[in-house]
Amino acid sequence: MKSNVKAKWIETLESGRYRQGHDQLKIPGTKNTKAKYCCLGVLCNIYMKETGKGKWHSDGYFLLGDIEEETELPRTVKEWAGLNRTNPRININGESHDISELNDGHIFLKRRSFKEIAQLIREQIPG
Repeated sequence: MKSNVKAKWIETLESGRYRQGHDQLKIPGTKNTKAKYCCLGVLCNIYMKETGKGKWHSDGYFLLGDIEEETELPRTVKEWAGLNRTNPRININGESHDISELNDGHIFLKRRSFKEIAQLIREQIPG
């Protein structure tokens, strides 16, 4: 992963500026609530701010040209970030998991906070 993108992603996840959401890149806010993001949705937002490309659909899909993505990074964002997968893998207790699984949790894997995910990115994603 590109070191400058990695640093920005970690900093943003640790900043507390984003509310964490689950099961899709972005869960749109309502009149009374702010939007929530998965850790990959945060990276999409960084991509938008850095490049001026992409936008969020009102349903929470990330739109980039004619490509829309709900749960993983679009290929263009993956390449911009210098990642080798649209859903990077992280090792937990000797098992490899998609980073979105750590964000969302499931029956056999507890959800991790943005700060915990940031630490795992720092330790395990080269860049």
